Amino acid sequence: MRILPLLLLPSAILCAAPEAGAPRISFIKSHHNLGIVNADQTTHCAFTVTNTGGATLKISRIEPSCGCTSTNLGKDELRQGESTQIQVDFDPKNFLGPVKKLIVVHSNDPANPALTLSFEAKVVRDVMAEPANLHLHELLRTQSKQAAFRLVSGNGKPVEVREIRCPGAPYLSFSQRKEGLDVLVTIHLDGTKLPAQPSAAQERIIVRTTHPKYDPIVEYLDWSVKADEAPRTGPGDPTPHAGKPAPARPAGPPPIR
Repeated sequence: MRILPLLLLPSAILCAAPEAGAPRISFIKSHHNLGIVNADQTTHCAFTVTNTGGATLKISRIEPSCGCTSTNLGKDELRQGESTQIQVDFDPKNFLGPVKKLIVVHSNDPANPALTLSFEAKVVRDVMAEPANLHLHELLRTQSKQAAFRLVSGNGKPVEVREIRCPGAPYLSFSQRKEGLDVLVTIHLDGTKLPAQPSAAQERIIVRTTHPKYDPIVEYLDWSVKADEAPRTGPGDPTPHAGKPAPARPAGPPPIR
């Protein structure tokens, strides 16, 4: 009975030995919050990687989650206790608002062969339209409706609007009001001026500001007339969009009058 523990002990040591001599990848931080970044400026951060195992750590490849992120590894082989850095460059030009990106690090660590790093940021522009798309549905041709969007300052300077227009849409008008550094733009849609056809459309609203980089800013408005409302007919009807022929009426029963 007393001999059994002595026989089992060498076996346990042999099983643990390969794990004790394996490389181990470790990071001081696996996530960075870059805070507010401008869409015109590439942003940088770095991850420190250390081999805390008992054998040489070999980093075989690093995979960012998209083409907006590039990486540069200081060295790909680390002896026990050695450290290096992974430099990360983030190009935010195609983003707006909150962004989170992942980076997968592949190595010969048997416990973590593919370890995921991440970073996040809030991307802003000097001038931003929020929201970028507006909707007005269930419209009546006897009523008017409004929708609003905000031109937000992202650089700490007041937004100055030079012009707001929507070519070919005489039923739309615009008003604006300053609110701090921002400008609140209200779109007024006059249902009595809507064309008989189409009964739905997407308008492209052009906003010009004094900022040279973002001129123009484009805002989109989707609108549609209430389905069971018959279009007006007669010589007094407004014409459809200039240069945009009205689509043919879909097949189906005539409107109820």
